[in-house]
Amino acid sequence: MAAVCIHSVTTRNNLISKLTGSSWGAKANILQTSASAVCYSVAECCWLVWSRSSHINLTDCQLNSTRWLISGCLHPTQTQWLPVLANIPPANLHRKSAVDKKMLCKIDNRQDWPVHADVFFTHPSQRLSSQHPIWLDLSPVDMNSQYKEDWPSASVTNCAIVEEPTSKQPGFNLPHCSRSLLNRFHTGQGTCKAFMYKWGLTKSPICSCGDPHTMDHIVISCPVTKFEGSLMILYGDEDNAVNWLNSVVTTALTE
Repeated sequence: MAAVCIHSVTTRNNLISKLTGSSWGAKANILQTSASAVCYSVAECCWLVWSRSSHINLTDCQLNSTRWLISGCLHPTQTQWLPVLANIPPANLHRKSAVDKKMLCKIDNRQDWPVHADVFFTHPSQRLSSQHPIWLDLSPVDMNSQYKEDWPSASVTNCAIVEEPTSKQPGFNLPHCSRSLLNRFHTGQGTCKAFMYKWGLTKSPICSCGDPHTMDHIVISCPVTKFEGSLMILYGDEDNAVNWLNSVVTTALTE
């Protein structure tokens, strides 16, 4: 089941990638809806049965690829950023919430079912150490509340600029090319000279002003391209951010 699911999501990610052209790509709400219908519908098939399988992480990797496509971020981007920018909850919280609401609640309300005693009282013996039976964690989880609680402690670049991780972030409805570029500044991962040099695609990581040419440098300190304000202002000021991108940044990243 896991192998079939992984292959199916991979194939469907290839379809979503066709909607993410660098110049004309679909807006995030279209990509999000398409991914939910095409990719997540397959990945979530029979989650109630195999959500605790040791192979579930392989499916999560493919869902991370789906979020990368929606957000327009580069693959070195920290994965904790992807649910925020794609506006799709983390897969582990989504699974836990689905199991709590759909299966545990139903079992708890049917005390005449034999499985009720197995889950809540007399647990069957655990035959394999790799097993993670559902009764090991019966505490209910509210997906959005848990996500809000976990985000401030996430060890990601520029974490503080996001106040509400469960809502659509500024720039979500921009054209794909602009939104992707903004997201790369927010996450600190983009095609600046520092990364291009690291990947062996340019001869020097130094900006024309003499400092390392990083994404933060472009926004904050470069005398040629810096944004008049902090990264926090760039994150929330959608109109000025787009004007800034169109006027100086695209040239700076491709020179």
